[in-house]
Amino acid sequence: MPFQLIGVGPMQLPVAGGYTGPGDVVGGAYAWWGLRAYSLATIGNNCVKLRRDSDDATQDFITLANGSLDVASIATFKGAANLFVDTLYDQVAGALNLVAVSSVQPSFTLSGLGTKPIFSHTSTQTLQTIGSATLALPFTISWIGKRTSNFTTTMAVIGDISTNRTGFLNSADTIFYFQDLVGAAAADNVWHAVQAANTALSQDLNVDGSANAGGNATTAWSTFVRTNIDGAGNYSNVEYGVWPIAFSGGNSTAMSANQHTYWGF
Repeated sequence: MPFQLIGVGPMQLPVAGGYTGPGDVVGGAYAWWGLRAYSLATIGNNCVKLRRDSDDATQDFITLANGSLDVASIATFKGAANLFVDTLYDQVAGALNLVAVSSVQPSFTLSGLGTKPIFSHTSTQTLQTIGSATLALPFTISWIGKRTSNFTTTMAVIGDISTNRTGFLNSADTIFYFQDLVGAAAADNVWHAVQAANTALSQDLNVDGSANAGGNATTAWSTFVRTNIDGAGNYSNVEYGVWPIAFSGGNSTAMSANQHTYWGF
């Protein structure tokens, strides 16, 4: 059933304590998944469950006091094995964890963005929620990604496997899109922060702090959340989120700045 959201609204002030997560920048996310803490208040919660291929053992890993993933414990668990993402935990309400069976799990890299961890999809690797999402307009999808190969077709990175999706178009260079209504060019093999806001009257696709306006769409979100929806190419990610508001320009700029600062790209 739908979440009851209280106090959803404008950009929040930075919090004390040495860590500012996405939820501290704009509060009240509907769901959020990533390889760091959603907010200062969620530090210490489960972040990701990983599987090692040497014996198919799985283990949950938490975030530390500085908001980062516990990579030291992951390195011990990994040993000489390869790691894959079994579950990305929804750090907001826990109702929409992203999961995958072993045959389609994204690979996990300990030091993929500088010294920080990432996970990567091939055309066959995907994550999906078990429960469905129910989200009226307006809403915003926030994500960070890097395309690592040209796609032969349009590629939705995250969405509701209906029409509410954002990802890459097929092109020699990355062209981000949102609901096929608005696009923004950006270089391949470079990390980008994307905020895709839908007001029902218009869309804003903000890439790395720059706004790109588009036409109107009126579709509410009412099905499963999935990553790598179209399975058309290779790319890497570190976090996704869905908010039940349309980010303002200030929200998008602040979120992009937070993502660039934390991840160091």
